[in-house]
This record gives sequence, structure tokens and C-alpha cells, in this order.
Amino acid sequence: MNVSKNCAKAGARLALLLLSPASAWAAEASEAAVPSVSRLVFGLFAVLGLLMICAWVLRRGGLTGHTGLIKVVSQCAVGTRERVVLVQVGDQQLLIGVTPQQISLLHTLAQPVAAPAVPASNKFAEQLALLMKGQRPS
Repeated sequence: MNVSKNCAKAGARLALLLLSPASAWAAEASEAAVPSVSRLVFGLFAVLGLLMICAWVLRRGGLTGHTGLIKVVSQCAVGTRERVVLVQVGDQQLLIGVTPQQISLLHTLAQPVAAPAVPASNKFAEQLALLMKGQRPS
């Protein structure tokens, strides 16, 4: 019952606005638009902020249940979409072949391979840094 009264009031107001002079309609429309536009902008920023927070949480692995029991020690591309991956599971290391269609166990290593403690030097990055400083690479 209350809804039908509100609809009737809104219809009467719309008819009054349409029948009133253009300047009065523009003045009332601008007065009514300011709060609704600010609410709309605030709501838009609130939704965008919520989406950014959700993306950040998902990227950080907060909802994946990642426990760190499986680590990729090393990987090497052997084709355009084929890889050989060395995976550490607990004390055991597995050599796995990965293709778009399947994952295959290639070998189980008896002796774990030690991962290099210091990452290999990146010659390209070093030479680019020297060029950007104005020095000639060796």
C-alpha cells in the first residue's frame, strides 16, 4: 500500500516537472542531481576499492591455501609450450615434463640437486645498466 502511494507521488512529481517551465525543471534537476551524483561517485570508488583489495588478497595467495610443501627448484623450456621442471616435494625431487595436454613424471632423483644459493648473473641487465650510464660494456 505504501509503495503504491510512493509511486503515485513520483508520477505526480514527474508530470509537474514535465509541465513546468524549462528553467524551473533545470533548477530542480540540478538540485536533485548533486546528492545522487556524489553518491554514485562514492559508490563507484567503493566498489573499485573493494575489487582492488580482493585482487591484492588473491595475488598474495591469501585464499589459495598454499602451504609451501611443493617448490619449483628449476625449469627449462624445451619447446614452444613444453617444459622440464624440477620439483621439490619434502625431501624428494621429481623431474617432470609439462605439456599443454599432460604432465609426466620423467625421473625421481635419488640424490637431491642443490639449488644455487646465488642467482646467476644477468649479463644483459648489467650491460644495459652500463649503457644507460654512458659507459661501454666490455
